[in-house]
Amino acid sequence: MEFSAENAIKSDKGLSKGAKWAVGIGTALAGIVTAGILISKHQVGKLKKLYDENIVFQNLAEKIDFKEAKTVEEGIRFAKEVLKVGDVDKDFTLDAINFANKGLVEVSNANKGRLFMPKKLWYREMGDNTLAGVVQDIESPYFGHLRINKKFFEHETLNEKLNIMLGIGKQKTAAESASKAAAKAPEEFKFVCNLDEKLIKMIERYKQSPDSLTIAEKRELWANLSNALRINENMLEGAPLRTLKNNLSLFEKNGIKVDVDDFAKLTNEKQSEKLKEMFTQLREKLGHQPEIDIPYLSPTEIIHHEMGHLQDFAKNLKELDIKRWKIPSFKDAYNDVKAGKTDTSDVEFVDNRWKGLTYKGFKELFEKNPKKFQKKYPDLYEFLTNQETQQVAGSVSWYAQTSIGEFIAEVYGKMVRGEKIADDVLALYKKYNGPMLGG
Repeated sequence: MEFSAENAIKSDKGLSKGAKWAVGIGTALAGIVTAGILISKHQVGKLKKLYDENIVFQNLAEKIDFKEAKTVEEGIRFAKEVLKVGDVDKDFTLDAINFANKGLVEVSNANKGRLFMPKKLWYREMGDNTLAGVVQDIESPYFGHLRINKKFFEHETLNEKLNIMLGIGKQKTAAESASKAAAKAPEEFKFVCNLDEKLIKMIERYKQSPDSLTIAEKRELWANLSNALRINENMLEGAPLRTLKNNLSLFEKNGIKVDVDDFAKLTNEKQSEKLKEMFTQLREKLGHQPEIDIPYLSPTEIIHHEMGHLQDFAKNLKELDIKRWKIPSFKDAYNDVKAGKTDTSDVEFVDNRWKGLTYKGFKELFEKNPKKFQKKYPDLYEFLTNQETQQVAGSVSWYAQTSIGEFIAEVYGKMVRGEKIADDVLALYKKYNGPMLGG
């Protein structure tokens, strides 16, 4: 006989207490599962409709020639007509719209015109630390929009940031090693970062007269000084094993030997401490700070990064978003009800990918209650705690180590710029189903 809650209810008379209890569970389960199916079907249908309406791939020209607009109106028209951006704020300055369009053209050309373009370009204040951003919530009216922070197109904001980096005025420097000519903080170990000659001249011009640089030049200088800082710090903190391997011949040439296999067995923290000791020895033997060459970074790299997020959303967000409404099996639901649980899963599927240590509350939960963090965000927990994964992500940037989504966006940006992607980085990128150029 096929058992069902309906049959059990009809034959309730004469059942034992245990059987009646089972019937009660079955009845409750039937109600919960039925309600869950209705809610799930409604929500899944709603989400599918939203994704179909909001994620549309464009087929632009395989190669678009970018030429700076001479007026804001011309720039807005280029964004709408050539790049097929749905809407554009009218408040853009000429410098800002040219910046956005140039970055979008670079991403489009890297994809040969096949990509998810922003639905709208926003030009608003977004605080002091973010140049651009996107929203991942498909139910938000801002989903698919690319937001540009107008504060980074103002002399005041850029002067303040450059003064801090270059140690000008009463500000304490955070980047005194940004060029050979800059003073070195004796209390802290730093590499000497060799910048492009063009940037060195810009630093000299800025120090003589900040007003001699345009907003675009200041943003270019800020982007490259920030990049120098990230590379400087990441060599020791982010990917110490890779740094050791890349500089092994230099160490050995100067009589500093280390067993790479033994080094690899250490924790990231211990590797970092050991590497700092080795570079300190190297500095003493060389008689000066070790030097590293910093490749030039286009200031539009932030557009490449944010467009990486949008392509990642287009490829993966729908599946993960709908997964949270997945209907449980009868067996799992039955066991949940017996255990007094009505929530079939505590796993935050979407947050596993697009949240991380830079998001509010995540770092605190990760540090103070790792078991709860692991339960809610198992994929992210594995990403953050796996030493090999963190070393691979750290070879890209410190920011790539903070979440799966940021790792994807950082690598995507490098792909857009035609930078060589290491095999282990590409393997990790593919593991997380990162978007490839051209869709």
